[in-house]
Amino acid sequence: MFRKILLAVDSTSKRYDVLKMGYEVAKLSNSKIILLHVIEMPTQVADLNPEAEELRFEKAKELLEELKNEIKDKDIIEEVVLQEGENPSMEIYNVAKRFNADLIIIGRKSGFEASIMHHSIAKFLIEKAKMPILIV
Repeated sequence: MFRKILLAVDSTSKRYDVLKMGYEVAKLSNSKIILLHVIEMPTQVADLNPEAEELRFEKAKELLEELKNEIKDKDIIEEVVLQEGENPSMEIYNVAKRFNADLIIIGRKSGFEASIMHHSIAKFLIEKAKMPILIV
């Protein structure tokens, strides 16, 4: 069925849904999990504040560590990836390709602005990726 499942998580509460679904699918299909969080880089140089950037990275590392600790069976985790980039859709796609993921799981967003952003990520992945995309 699946060998490697990419779980693309963010800092919203949906990360737990992604983690739970990914864990359940991985256990059922005897797969490995690649846990991914993308830090979106500021698009303007003026947005680059070294202290703020360091804080963002620390928060992202804490998020991934927290999620990693939620998984009971540590052997199921193949890799934990913190990726930085201007385009989260492309970063998710590239990491999925790099690890030869068979399935990508992302969370559904709520709210108008989040919905637009999520729609573009989901749309990009559905159009570009060769593997199935599961939205929870």
